[in-house]
Amino acid sequence: MYLAWLENKPTDEWRDEFAVGFRVSILLAIAAIFAIAAVWTAFRRVIVDSQEIASRGIFGEKRMRWDQIQEFYYFEGKFLFFLLPIPLPVAFLRPYSFVLVDSLGQKLRCGPGLSRRELLANELIERSLPHLLQSAIERFNNGVDVSFGPITVSRQHGIRTKKDFQEKEFPLSELYSHGFEEGQFYLWRVGEEKIGIPIEKIPNVFALNDFLKFVRER
Repeated sequence: MYLAWLENKPTDEWRDEFAVGFRVSILLAIAAIFAIAAVWTAFRRVIVDSQEIASRGIFGEKRMRWDQIQEFYYFEGKFLFFLLPIPLPVAFLRPYSFVLVDSLGQKLRCGPGLSRRELLANELIERSLPHLLQSAIERFNNGVDVSFGPITVSRQHGIRTKKDFQEKEFPLSELYSHGFEEGQFYLWRVGEEKIGIPIEKIPNVFALNDFLKFVRER
């Protein structure tokens, strides 16, 4: 059997043809992926006005009024260089992504593949912020705990955070600063290390930033 295989073993010419065919198949597969992405992008549109946001794609259209939004998730990606996250300085290369959730739990997603992503990000923040901030302030004034995912603000219990399966709680009087830094939202507590949570994990993170300013100024 071994002798038979030696007599019919693949020649160098056959191996070269196989290698060329394999490379061509890989290139065709990559081209197909880019073609599908181009078609997907060509059909995607996001329209924003003073009343609502509309997202149009291959599978139809979704609309959502600003005053119906309950949660706004924001993600600004980073380029990975040898597994180290590096913020991209060129705006059009950043993989922005946004998810809006209304009072019925319906989701509207947009971001990757869209043009003018940085402008869209700023407009979504500006349009959604007034309603989300006002809603948080009203709940807080009524004595209701205000949840921002892993961060909860309460008049009775202060601030509670959840990170890496650990919970921390401290009075509002111990919060002396807060803000954004390198893709994280940080809370600075008197006498303690700062607590940082990735902004993409915090719904309404921009409303939270302004809401904590309101709470600290009371």
